[in-house]
Amino acid sequence: MRDAFSPLDAALLFTPFRSSFLGGSATRAIPEISTPFGTAIQSSSLEDLAARQAVQEGATLYRGGRLGISAGPEAQFWSLESPLNPGFAQRYGIPAKNMKFDFIEFGTLKPNQSFITRPAPGIRTNTGGGIEAVTNPCAVRLCGFIQP
Repeated sequence: MRDAFSPLDAALLFTPFRSSFLGGSATRAIPEISTPFGTAIQSSSLEDLAARQAVQEGATLYRGGRLGISAGPEAQFWSLESPLNPGFAQRYGIPAKNMKFDFIEFGTLKPNQSFITRPAPGIRTNTGGGIEAVTNPCAVRLCGFIQP
């Protein structure tokens, strides 16, 4: 289970949210991203905030997909780990029809793009829980595309 922390801890650990968590006059809303599946909201767990920091600092983002089915560079859902890692589909709630990846793409967040990090939701028997970055469409600068 992810560690929870107090609003004060969040303010001290994650500067961009400081004023809203402390109730200051210069409040900033907790980040959220609109997706075709609903609104994705920034998680406040220590793991997810650490992942957010990593993405801001240029961590590589990954996704796997099926040609003709999955989104390409306009995708909104990215992981901080390779889709070739064992158990990836389970951790990221990948539907069974999309589990045999035809391609893997990877890149970094473009400057000044909005995003959130959160536990990936599950789909059917794939329970999710891996940390995902959710971006606006076309917010990731692709660095590579492979067909495993």
